[in-house]
Amino acid sequence: MGEDETSSVEMVDSGSWYIHEQWPHDGRPVESESFVVYSDAASPEARREMADAAERLWSELLDELGVTPEMLRFPSSQDKIDIYAYHDHYPQDWSGRAYYGGLLIWSPDHALRRLDRIGYEPTLKHELVHVAQWMLTGGEGSIDTWFIEGLPLALASDLSDQPIRALEELANLTAEYGRINPISIKRYSQITDPGAGEHFYYPMFQLAFEYLLDDDGLGRSPADARDVMIDMAEGASFGVAFEDHTGLRLEDFEREFFDLMSEYLP
Repeated sequence: MGEDETSSVEMVDSGSWYIHEQWPHDGRPVESESFVVYSDAASPEARREMADAAERLWSELLDELGVTPEMLRFPSSQDKIDIYAYHDHYPQDWSGRAYYGGLLIWSPDHALRRLDRIGYEPTLKHELVHVAQWMLTGGEGSIDTWFIEGLPLALASDLSDQPIRALEELANLTAEYGRINPISIKRYSQITDPGAGEHFYYPMFQLAFEYLLDDDGLGRSPADARDVMIDMAEGASFGVAFEDHTGLRLEDFEREFFDLMSEYLP
C-alpha cells in the first residue's frame, strides 16, 4: 500500500496478542485455512507470504507430532490462529513470541529484518511449536521451562547457532557458565542473564530434548511429547504425564543428567 493510503488507515486497538504487546493493527487481516495474519503496516503480499509459510510449517509440525485437528483446543473466542506480523516495531531482545492462540513475528518486509531469510522460517516454526503446546494443553497446567523450549529447539533445530554435538562442547559450556543442570530450570525467572539464556540454557534444553527423541538416547518420539501435553489438558501434572509417556521420572532425569550425557555424546 502506498504512503498516502497507509497514513489514512484507522488503527484498531485490539487483538488476542494484547496480553503481551499492546500493538494496534490496521484492520486489514489476511486469512488462510488456519491463520489470520494482522499487521500494523505490512504489505498485502507480505501478509500472504506469511500465511502461506505458516500453513506449510503448521502442516509439517502437526504431522511430526501426530496431531489431528480434534486434539487442538482453541481459546473460546477463536477458531483460527492469530499472527501479528510487525512491520514498524523494533523489539530489542526478541524476534518472535507465542501465546495461547497466536504469535508475533516480524513481517517479511520489515525494514531491518527482511534480509534474515535463513532465520525466518526456523523462527516461525519455533513459535508455532509453542502455539501447538498451548493448544494441546488448552492452557492447563504448568510445564517446566526446559521442556517448553527444548521441544521447539529440537524440532526447529536450524534456529540454534551452537547445538551441543560432542562431550567436549558440553564441557566447554559448563566450564564457562557452571555445571547448571537444565532439568532444574522449571521457570523462566530462573534465567536471569539473557546472554546465558541464548548461549547456555537454550543449547542445554535442546540437548536434553534431543536425548529424549534420539534412538541413541531414550528413543521416544514427538508423539510422546504430544501425549504429555494432552494428559495435562485432562488434568495430569507435568511430572506424572512426563513419566507416563517417557518411562523416566523427572527427578531421575535431573539427578542423572550429566551421567546420561556422558554416555550419549561422542
